Amino acid sequence: MQDVCDFMTAQVFTPPTLDEAGAFYFIQQMDRARDSVIVDFSQTKFAYPLGALMLASAYRRFKTANNLTIKSQGIDLDIPAHGYLGHMGFFKAIGLPYGKRPGESMGSETYVPLTVLDINDLEIAHKSKLLEKYSEPPIGSLVDAESMNLAKLVTQDLRPRINRPIAYCFREIIRNVFEHSGERKCAFYAQRWNTGFIEVAIADRGKGIHESLQSKHHVASHRHALMTAMLPGVSAGDSSPEGQWANSGFGLFVLSEVGKRLGSFSLCSGNTSARASDGSISYVEYSSSFCGTAVGLKIKQLSPTKFRQLLDNIIKRGEEMVRDRGELTRASKSTRIDKED
Repeated sequence: MQDVCDFMTAQVFTPPTLDEAGAFYFIQQMDRARDSVIVDFSQTKFAYPLGALMLASAYRRFKTANNLTIKSQGIDLDIPAHGYLGHMGFFKAIGLPYGKRPGESMGSETYVPLTVLDINDLEIAHKSKLLEKYSEPPIGSLVDAESMNLAKLVTQDLRPRINRPIAYCFREIIRNVFEHSGERKCAFYAQRWNTGFIEVAIADRGKGIHESLQSKHHVASHRHALMTAMLPGVSAGDSSPEGQWANSGFGLFVLSEVGKRLGSFSLCSGNTSARASDGSISYVEYSSSFCGTAVGLKIKQLSPTKFRQLLDNIIKRGEEMVRDRGELTRASKSTRIDKED
């Protein structure tokens, strides 16, 4: 983008491919704007859940916290990517009068639309059903109940055993937000592609991984923070006394290892994105920062038995890594999937 003076209106183009790298590119351009900016969507031809959530979060932040005057142009719902974003609630999520509202589309066997998850709403929806088991249902139990509902929308299958692997992934991603970001709301988005892959993304506008970990761990940079967060037994908080839902610090480790084996896992916070796939993790550092945390997982669905076996192997390896560090932390019960599920 060309340099602009304070009295000029900048023009920013959204990226041709709206993924996490494209979202960081958008943020980098917006960081250079001063008083007003025109956001042009005409170049965007492909859009994916994680990038869409990140751009939506950044757009709203620039409009509110940075007090920018933002106008938009180049939106055409006949362009497949724009029509897709409109149907999923993206445009109305950022305050533009196109498509459906977040959560308005009911979802189908292929997607869960952009949905705002609020812990207060989860309590209203699920708390009464959990009071027989808990005097005060832990956050993990509320998220678990909601994740089963979300998994049913994607699989179109009512059998808990079939839904449990997908619900597990949804739960661990959502739970991470509510337990570590300091936020009570987040944006959620899921898609089942015609290739058979299931992709889920979540984004919050909380304090980010670097700040979250600083109270208990030495993290010298955002990259170091992401590397640390994906180690087994690492948590920003104290191990909770909630039994099954104890915070053992294995969630992001397990998800990253699942991504390595079944597709991909992405973690973005601050100026860094991490991507786990094909057996390894790569990192990219950008000149601008995403405020908050965004997590994405794209995997091929396994049978419940094979998925449970994969989790058992990952957790076993993680607990060995923790012991090698001279620590005693073990994965909590909720990190596993019981055979009866």
